[in-house]
Amino acid sequence: MNVSPAVARELNLAATLEPNGKHPAIRVAGAAVHFYVDAERGQLVVSVHVDTDGIPAGLLSGDTVPLLVTVNDTTVYDEF
Repeated sequence: MNVSPAVARELNLAATLEPNGKHPAIRVAGAAVHFYVDAERGQLVVSVHVDTDGIPAGLLSGDTVPLLVTVNDTTVYDEF
């Protein structure tokens, strides 16, 4: 992965909030994260959608997207 602090800042500042039917998404650098309340399950749901076509090349590791997920400061997923 090769992203400078300036490029990371630019990608972060270009984030958008997208209405997406039932569940809004925050889109950053080509990836979308849906965070919503599921009434049937009675849970908060986090759903990550990584479309490598929209991910800048500097964020790719081969053909995958390195991803870190934390919950309450605890790492629950870390894949390079």
